[in-house]
Amino acid sequence: MNANDIYNQICGFIPTPEQAEVFDVLSNWNNSQNPLLLRLPCAYGKTESVIVPFLNQAISKKWTLAPRMIYVLPTRALCNQMHDRISKYADNVSLLDEKSYLFCWDEIPGNDSEKLRQFLMQSFNLKWIQAANIEKKDDGKTINISDEKHSISLKRNDEKMKVDLTINDIRYSELLSAKESDKLNIHRKMIIVGIEHGASSFDPLFFADICVTTFDQFLYGYARSKRVGHHFDLPAGAIANSVVVFDEAHLYSPYTHSLMRAMIEILRISRIPTIVMTATMPKTLENDLLRGEGKEPIEFSGKWPDHMANRSISWRQEDWGLLNGETLSNELNNILETNKNKRVLIVANRVDVAQKVAKALEGRKEFITLIHSRFTVEDREQKEGYVCVYFGKEKDNQKPGIIISTQVCEVGLDISCDILITECASADALVQRAGRVARWGGNGEVVIVRPIGNENQLAKWEEAYPYVDKKKEEKSEFDGILKGEFAGLAWEYLKQKAQKNLFTDWSAILDFCNKMDYHTNDIEARGALGQLFDATLYADERPRNLSARGELYCTLGVISEDLLNRVKISQEKETEKRKKGTKKKEKTQQIPYSDLRKYLINISFRYLYNKDTKNLKKYDLNEGKVGDKLDKIKPKPFETYLIDPTEHYNSNLGLILAKMEKPEETEEGASCLIL
Repeated sequence: MNANDIYNQICGFIPTPEQAEVFDVLSNWNNSQNPLLLRLPCAYGKTESVIVPFLNQAISKKWTLAPRMIYVLPTRALCNQMHDRISKYADNVSLLDEKSYLFCWDEIPGNDSEKLRQFLMQSFNLKWIQAANIEKKDDGKTINISDEKHSISLKRNDEKMKVDLTINDIRYSELLSAKESDKLNIHRKMIIVGIEHGASSFDPLFFADICVTTFDQFLYGYARSKRVGHHFDLPAGAIANSVVVFDEAHLYSPYTHSLMRAMIEILRISRIPTIVMTATMPKTLENDLLRGEGKEPIEFSGKWPDHMANRSISWRQEDWGLLNGETLSNELNNILETNKNKRVLIVANRVDVAQKVAKALEGRKEFITLIHSRFTVEDREQKEGYVCVYFGKEKDNQKPGIIISTQVCEVGLDISCDILITECASADALVQRAGRVARWGGNGEVVIVRPIGNENQLAKWEEAYPYVDKKKEEKSEFDGILKGEFAGLAWEYLKQKAQKNLFTDWSAILDFCNKMDYHTNDIEARGALGQLFDATLYADERPRNLSARGELYCTLGVISEDLLNRVKISQEKETEKRKKGTKKKEKTQQIPYSDLRKYLINISFRYLYNKDTKNLKKYDLNEGKVGDKLDKIKPKPFETYLIDPTEHYNSNLGLILAKMEKPEETEEGASCLIL
């Protein structure tokens, strides 16, 4: 079968010329092409470009590229969405395999009962199954298998076409259901898609057929810096048998880009197929990362596919900001009032500004939600779920409303709005944000405004965090703007040079992004680079302080005393301390990390260090113990602490550690990161 047939079977559409080219390259891989750079626009289908040829190996039974894929992304949220997206394609391939068929749901109990028993016995070694009773419940949507001591439940989810398999109340696996010849048939998954990051650690050894992971976890797995039981080398061994994909490769700091550059070099020398994907990476950063190695990049030809050909985006610059003191600016309020029936996305560069905009919008009747990095895992996943439905691709589910966001919307959310109102940021960030406007065709509008600075007034470009690099003090081509003032550079380019069709003309997009002078920073990352190369040379050594990111961070668990007690995770432990013949009782609180995971937030250590942290409680990851309040002790990097949400957190605004901050005192300013 050719690329058109394969794409149609797996994805349900015909590939673009660039996707067909990538299909041919990966299907006939040789190491002279390593590493391969793939540069395609937002929403063009970069993911499908690499996933389809990989999955085609399972269809053709010819594993010429690699038996595994490790798909590396910059954020956890993006990992979650990509895992779901790739899983759909993998499930389609599983259904094509005749060996995946297990039994017919309609024939249980009945003709296929023995097939079901054999599957369970062979998969889980459950000998009691042979004499167990099989029955259907819940209007035929649940199959129960039980005896006096054991039970198995298979429950249909007809919306997702899945079946959840539970053994003795523990969820073990997910099966596929498909309507075939008017019968509901059940299939096993032949392609397993795993996920591995701090909040969802389900594939720590990278053993799934496709593992979606963050760069941090990939780096630590390669360098033997993560431990899974007694196994240090297994993740590195899995990498050696994989094709590695770095998607959204532009979204890191210079420090992390240096580590990525080193990893790409190591993978190339080790003859491990490596693919780097981006839409907006400046040429300077591309040169640093790839250093002229590999095949010529596969780039967008400029001819938009049918679903994007009718996309029209008008844009304008406005010399006002989102806020006027603690309230919305009159200009922003006027836009919202005249567009109540449209989907509006407001993007601020800093979390504190986004929170103030959201607070100023409280009381409005339309759907409004705020998304940023300082929500707990649980709250953020819930918010992203609503957003991806109301601003998603399915027209029947679309709903007018307002989303307030930060940089997290640039890659982690597959959404489309009618109007984007964004603070001016770096060129690549603005292009990513504009990629959320009329994403699947139609007309859209982009309004670019000045960032908010000190005391909610318009910012100077040297304080337009996080788009500031203080180390770049050279003058740019624009008067009064330094090369490290990326938002200022973008503003002047838009003012003086940008075309009217900037966000739909590919050559204009490239020229805009290439104005950003991004580089790797080997000096800042020298310590980590040394440990990384040592891990390559000496297989029996484990790096002790290897960090994937230059910024230091802490983890906060947002959990109240009331919640600790209500879920019965407070325990009283009696310890005997002999002092003058008496016993002293000592209270300790405990919460397993698995229970705490959904309440976690990562935050910059430099930012947290200068806040009032006396009420934070130390948390022991290994034993799950909750310690005393820090009081006068300052927090340490890479540690986990618990914070009571009463004064500092709510599910609408997220974590707030200060009511009013100068730009340099905010998390973005304290970290002073590119991203």
